[in-house]
Amino acid sequence: MAIWQRVRIFSLSLILMLGVSACLTTRNTKDIEEYKSPINELDRRFVNGQIAVFHEAQMRRINDTVELQFSHVLIGRDRYLNATIQKNEIRFFEADTPMQGGERAYLWQQNACCIDEAAHRKLLFLKAGEELSLPDFLRQGWNGPTTEVKPAAALFVLDTTNVYTLSAMAVLWQDEKTLLKDTAVAVGDYNVLMHDIPWKQRSRVKLALLYAFYGVSVPVDIVTSPFQLLALWLYGKGMR
Repeated sequence: MAIWQRVRIFSLSLILMLGVSACLTTRNTKDIEEYKSPINELDRRFVNGQIAVFHEAQMRRINDTVELQFSHVLIGRDRYLNATIQKNEIRFFEADTPMQGGERAYLWQQNACCIDEAAHRKLLFLKAGEELSLPDFLRQGWNGPTTEVKPAAALFVLDTTNVYTLSAMAVLWQDEKTLLKDTAVAVGDYNVLMHDIPWKQRSRVKLALLYAFYGVSVPVDIVTSPFQLLALWLYGKGMR
């Protein structure tokens, strides 16, 4: 076999090896973190091609605490996502039963880019005591629903577009036109804000298999590490 043919076979084998390995351990770690995320419990499907979903919800007030319940957010039947607001802090948990006798509220769930930035800022800077009904607010620029919106006690905006970070805002009304308090905001890691959401769609067996895959990825990365470093060096040289 000619030398150039051997070089060609070696080069192709090296490229194939790097393509298959490509830091398997790092990729596996990322897959594990993404799979563990509570975002996998959320229903983020488009409805009628819309990247955002607008649902009626329920709300109740207990002393200084406000609790909202959404029945269309978690994947699966008879699952209810509750959000409690106290001192402008938002916490999430799953409830076993539907809320009865609550006030009307609405949920705006954003499942893909992009929220109307002007309306987003307006919502963020609403202040207690302002006179602005929810239907009026939606008509004044928010890219809201085409269906009829009735006066409600709250608007809750849940942004699930990011794999790692959740963004939530809530505006509460004292009556049909008067805002009760400033906007409550929660922005942070899903694993922190939604750590109380139980594992139902996620499989602990699959998670165990992902961890077991380290037994393959680590040895492969060790064996191929010199070639990976060489590839990085050659890539760096090519970028100069």
